[in-house]
Amino acid sequence: MEIKVIRVAEGKFSILRYFYLNDIFKCYFLENKIRKEKIGGKTSIPEGEYQLKLNTIDGMDLRYKKNYPDIPNRMIKICGIRNFSLV
Repeated sequence: MEIKVIRVAEGKFSILRYFYLNDIFKCYFLENKIRKEKIGGKTSIPEGEYQLKLNTIDGMDLRYKKNYPDIPNRMIKICGIRNFSLV
């Protein structure tokens, strides 16, 4: 399975992106703007290739597990982003 995220347009506070799964367009999404220095919760992840894993032990997953206990594998995390965690 291949996931591709393409930056389309950058505004003052955010970036519009296209999300593709196996070369099929799936949705649009907004991301924080690109910054030279990282500001927690306000900085876009750097361009690159990253590994995706299921997040089953921390962050938003704990909250979703409480609210939606019957839905497994609720959250995906992006791994290996320098200076970022719980993405």
